[in-house]
Order: sequence, then structure tokens, then C-alpha cells
Amino acid sequence: MHERSRINLELGLCISLVVGSALLVFGCSELEMTKRMAESGDAEAQYELGLMYAFGEDVAEDKTEAMKWWRKAAEQGNAFSQHNLGWVYDNGVGVAEDDVEAVKWYRKAAEQGVVWSQFNLGVAYRVGEGVARDPVLAHMWTSLASSQGSEGALANVKILEKEMTQAQIAQAERMARKWLKEHLSKQD
Repeated sequence: MHERSRINLELGLCISLVVGSALLVFGCSELEMTKRMAESGDAEAQYELGLMYAFGEDVAEDKTEAMKWWRKAAEQGNAFSQHNLGWVYDNGVGVAEDDVEAVKWYRKAAEQGVVWSQFNLGVAYRVGEGVARDPVLAHMWTSLASSQGSEGALANVKILEKEMTQAQIAQAERMARKWLKEHLSKQD
């Protein structure tokens, strides 16, 4: 190790290097490393930093700061940040409750296969919050969540089916199969 590097590490200095398109960080706390990576545009680090602020891990709890980082990650396609934004708007945590905005983010995460977003989107279609009530779409999204092992979704599917015609159930099942076929082929 070079003398300068050893001194920097002993002093607790945090060093960032950009090598190609990668950001390398040395001698930092987890928080400082995550912040630097988040500030450099790393969506996963932005998601993690949002969690740190949301739950007060190594920082003071700050829902506004959490939202800021989740939004940055969500806009880059981070599915878990998209889900978290949906949940925050759905429940009015740190922001005004906004069912339309919640559905927007749940849909983005659900399209990427996030089971909780699929479940919540199914509920939104079942009760008509943020979207028009649609039992067929409610069944489709809830069935997709159920196919990933969500017991709550399975229970909701059974409830939905009591409220639907056989034709509606068949349509929802076709839509779910089509969604799975399209999305599973993208993973190959």
C-alpha cells in the first residue's frame, strides 16, 4: 500500500475514484459510501439511501429525504423504489395521500414483477381507488401476486371470484397467462 493511501485510511478519509463507468469508494462508512454512490447516479444506492432515511439507519429519520432518493431511483426504473413511492402515496406518509399517484408507481413496479405492487394494484382495481373499478384487472393482478406465493393474494382471488362472472374470471386468467408469458420471455 502506498504511504499516502495508508495515511488516508488511518485518518478515516473517504476516497472516490471513477474508473471507466464505475465509482470505486474506499475508506468510507457504509453511509458515506452509499451517499457517494447515490449522488453519482447509482439507482440501487439511491434505493438503499432512501431506506436509510426512511428508517433512521445511521442517519436521522427523514421521510422527505427518503422520498427524494426513492424518486431518483424509481425514475431510473428501480422497481423497489417504485413500489415504495406507491406505498407512500397510498398511505399518505410524508406526502398528501394520492391514490392516482400511488397506482402510477405500483403499476411500474408490478410490471417488473414486484409481488406487493401486484397485490396492491389488484386491490386498487377491486375497490376503485386511483383507477376505475375493474374486477377483471383486479383478478389479473391479484392472481399474478398469488402465483408468486402471496397467501393474501390467494385469499383475495377467492373473494373476487365470488363477485365475478365465469366469463370475467376466464378473461382475467387469459390476461394473467399472457402477462406471464410476455414477462417470463423477457427474463430469458
